[in-house]
Amino acid sequence: MKLKIFLALILCIPALLFSDVGVVVTQLRYKFAIEYKMGYLLVEWREGYMPSLGDVYEGDFKGRGERIMNCSNMGIETRFWINDYLASEKDRKDYFKDDYDVFDDPVRYLK
Repeated sequence: MKLKIFLALILCIPALLFSDVGVVVTQLRYKFAIEYKMGYLLVEWREGYMPSLGDVYEGDFKGRGERIMNCSNMGIETRFWINDYLASEKDRKDYFKDDYDVFDDPVRYLK
């Protein structure tokens, strides 16, 4: 029994050590783009702390659906709906086009 618990703990440690980290770079109403090493995470805010530009989030960015992520610079959790987790710069622009009539790049930081 102790061996099973020990093995379970050992298997969980890498997931905690290697969680994804990203920064909120675009915000429009309840939609956000979080930039991280694989591209952009395109999310909708659901519950909890309302993100601001520059907030740092960590958690599991892989996959679509609902996730609870930690805002590490505030120490607060936020519930997001992930629409896309490997988005490109073009995907990021398209994600906000429907809600922002005059999407003018180089406008990268929207409030």
